[in-house]
This record gives sequence, structure tokens and C-alpha cells, in this order.
Amino acid sequence: EGGVIAGMFVIDKEYDVCPIGKPQFDMKYRVSDKYECAGGQASTAACVCGKGGLKTYMMSRIGEDASGNAILNSFKRMGVDTSCMSILKDYTTSASFIINHQDCGKRTILNYQDPVEDIDFTLPEDVDFILLDAHEEKIGMAAFEKFKNASSMLDAERANELTLKYAKRVDYIVGSERTDKIR
Repeated sequence: EGGVIAGMFVIDKEYDVCPIGKPQFDMKYRVSDKYECAGGQASTAACVCGKGGLKTYMMSRIGEDASGNAILNSFKRMGVDTSCMSILKDYTTSASFIINHQDCGKRTILNYQDPVEDIDFTLPEDVDFILLDAHEEKIGMAAFEKFKNASSMLDAERANELTLKYAKRVDYIVGSERTDKIR
């Protein structure tokens, strides 16, 4: 049957920097490399599933803009079904600006997400699995209601109230050392 993956999609804009010593405020640093790609945990999982031949439906919201089109094209190349995506006219696709600190192997992520009151979406007919992150509550809860027999997994990248709500309903939870810290 396949699966539904619901979560936040972003366009990742990554910049490699190699400052000398600790970064300072009010300084300008040269970028040694830059690149753009679809990002977010849900997005990455969808691409892996699609490339692996699993029928995968992506559910999220993107803007009717260049970044949204880049994300759609990326999913299509990976074999991900985008027919359940909400493409919003007056919405800017979420973006993460990632500074890769080449000297120490760490990164800084700045994320922008347009506020949105409500979104309309379409659920696929039937799926075997649901994978969620803790970003799109309305979509996730609708998937639980429609696909009661599907296996489910939560990518608990952050600990918030929605993570806790989903954790009570899913079969599996994947997290990191930060997941145990409720904000």
C-alpha cells in the first residue's frame, strides 16, 4: 500500500564557513561553499522511502513560489507522490538557513516559517504506515483517525506538547538526546 509522511518541509540554504577561532559579532565571514535542497526530517524520510520504491505520500504545506517548486521537483525525482501537498498562494515556503562551521564540525540553523491559520489537505485512500514530526498537528491527527490500522512512527526531534500528544498514539518513537528536555 505505502505510507504517508506528514511534517514540515523547508528549503535548506546551506553555507559553509571557516572562521578563524570563535565567531564574533559584527564581523563578515567568507562562505567557502553554498547549496540548496529540500529539508526537514519528514522531507528526508519521504525521499528515502520514495527512492527505495515505497509508495510514499508527502503531506505538508508549501508556498506557490520558487522554493516550493524546487521542493516539489525534488520529491518527484525521488518518486514521492505530492498529490496530497497543500500549495498555498499567499504563503512563503519555510526556509532554514544553515551555517556549517567547517572548523569544528557544528552548525547553526535559523528557520523561518510563515504563520498560517488553517490548511486544507487531501488524505490518500489507504496506507500501511504513518511517519510524523511534531510540526503539522491537523494533518497528523487526521492521519491517525483515517488510518487506524497503519503502523506509526514519530520523529521526535524536539520535545514540545505536540510531541507528547503524538507519543501517546504512535507505535515507535525516534529521538535524540535533546528530545527528553521539555521546553
